[in-house]
Parts: sequence; structure tokens; C-alpha cells
Amino acid sequence: MRQRGAGGNFVYYLTEKRTVTDMKRVEIERRLTQEEYLSLLLDADTTRRQIRKTRYCLSENNLYYEIDVYPFWQDKAIAR
Repeated sequence: MRQRGAGGNFVYYLTEKRTVTDMKRVEIERRLTQEEYLSLLLDADTTRRQIRKTRYCLSENNLYYEIDVYPFWQDKAIAR
């Protein structure tokens, strides 16, 4: 599950990842309503590892960049 947005304006997604073969995975993504997102969030298995990050999205010269900042790193980020 994913929440994206800022300033109180958010969109919500559910991504399902399926393994097709040892070398291939498929991702199926669909938008959720806020109510669906909150309901799924309440039912989430908290014993599984959750990934929390802040993603910054930038564009420059027709290129799109994403920078992921994780709370457990104080001096690193991942850019792609």
C-alpha cells in the first residue's frame, strides 16, 4: 500500500507483486479510495517488515528523478 501526495492532497495505491518465473515478476497496481487505504492499513500485518520513506520527485530537461530518503539513514539517500 502506498500514499502519495503533499499538503493534505493524497492518492492511494495498492501494488500486488507476483512471481511469474525465477527471472520475472509482474506488478499489478490499482488506485484506492482513502477509505479502502485506511481499512487495509488497519488490517496490515505489523509483524512483517514495513518500508517507510519520503520520496522526492523532480524533473529537469525532460528527465524524471526520484530521491528516496529513509529514516534509518542520516547521511544517505537513493536516487533514480
